[in-house]
Amino acid sequence: MTLERLELVAQARAWPDYRRWLEQVIASETLDPEPPTVLRQRLQQRQQQTPLTEDDAEEALQRCLVQLSLLAGEPIPETLEPLRLEVQVARLNDALGRPPTPPEELEQTLLRLFTITPLEASLWARYASSFDALLTRLSGASHEGVDTR
Repeated sequence: MTLERLELVAQARAWPDYRRWLEQVIASETLDPEPPTVLRQRLQQRQQQTPLTEDDAEEALQRCLVQLSLLAGEPIPETLEPLRLEVQVARLNDALGRPPTPPEELEQTLLRLFTITPLEASLWARYASSFDALLTRLSGASHEGVDTR
């Protein structure tokens, strides 16, 4: 297993903490345990953002799900197929500079979840199991099919 894949696995295994923090943010609770600095910075940015409409918040959540599906080499749910092309074009545009490594892309996607505001508990509940499944796949020991570019 390459160093990059080990980093990807380590980042994916942090999902339970990220999920706990996301659910604490949604419930307006104090974050416990204390999140990393980069997440605290994202949360500060979130407070300064213009709130999204419910539809835009759902689309942002779906984009994160598509991003993770591509990263994990998993099929995209048919209902999200239109977003796949947009996400892939964005990934290609990123490749014009120095594209993020898979672990960096995963971290960016997880952090992006925290910039979706407002993110209602009912909306998150509809997608949480899909995020869990993808991140479980990424955190597993076997990574055949993982898109490392």
